[in-house]
Amino acid sequence: MSSNTICIGVTGSTGVLGRALFKNWSHANQNVEFVSFKGDIKNQSDVNDWLCNIPKINGLLHFAAMVPTSDVDKDPLKAFHVNTLGTLNILEACRLNFTKETCPWIFIASTSHVYASTSQKQFVTETSPLNPVSTYGVTKAQGDQWAEVYRSKYNLPICTGRIFSYSDPNQAASFFIPSLIAKIKDAPADARLEIR
Repeated sequence: MSSNTICIGVTGSTGVLGRALFKNWSHANQNVEFVSFKGDIKNQSDVNDWLCNIPKINGLLHFAAMVPTSDVDKDPLKAFHVNTLGTLNILEACRLNFTKETCPWIFIASTSHVYASTSQKQFVTETSPLNPVSTYGVTKAQGDQWAEVYRSKYNLPICTGRIFSYSDPNQAASFFIPSLIAKIKDAPADARLEIR
């Protein structure tokens, strides 16, 4: 790695966001090196070892998460360990292994599921209160709250991005866009579709 190379650590590099990042960014910019996390996000030692073995890390993109919501509902304890504890493991590893001056900029990928459902006349803004109504939303909101604690108490440079719907050709059929496409394809021409 040359001295002007930007080094970015990435968790969740095999998920939709991680794959899109590697496909669209890594080939476009020769001055960026991505270091993928290959361990268990639920294991603090794996996270610590990974961060300690990156020579000069400039940024950290935390994409690792358990989705879709149907999987989360089937195993909420695992979802807590991945989505909440996994985020806390990243934050704690940064707190323990870096000073305020050496800590990489941290991006936490969150979700719109942390907000309450709203009517069509209400808008969600960055200042809208967290009020998740799904198990997935609860696990991600808890991670967001931990990120805020580490930002304010330990001065870690954290940005939480609450991502709304997006789509990918390899996304599971239970996600909104793939589900919508399947319903439209399978419906008779005069059918009325119900979307949840």
